[in-house]
Amino acid sequence: MRKCVWLAMAICISAFADEPDRIDVRVLTDGRQCVVHDRQMACDAVGPYLRDTLRIAQDHLIGVFVDGTQRSQERGKGVTELIRNAGYSRIVRVGFITEPGQGNTRQWN
Repeated sequence: MRKCVWLAMAICISAFADEPDRIDVRVLTDGRQCVVHDRQMACDAVGPYLRDTLRIAQDHLIGVFVDGTQRSQERGKGVTELIRNAGYSRIVRVGFITEPGQGNTRQWN
């Protein structure tokens, strides 16, 4: 089972790494603030910012990286939905579900 998980992670990592021009969105620990291109903003402004200000194509790959572990899945899903509501479909969410160094904790979806 553990080998299967590592294989799945390796496939996801390699597919994600092959997109050199992906847009990264970092979700801060408060769940209300995000960072895009070193610009901090409210997370609910990310989708419109990508679409209206940066004019990023809606089929562009968006990476959502969640800081911290507390409610990380909830925060990541929330921001992913906000971006999806702006018309984006290629979104990959990455975050820790436990503290780093406490076992196999990286989650990709």
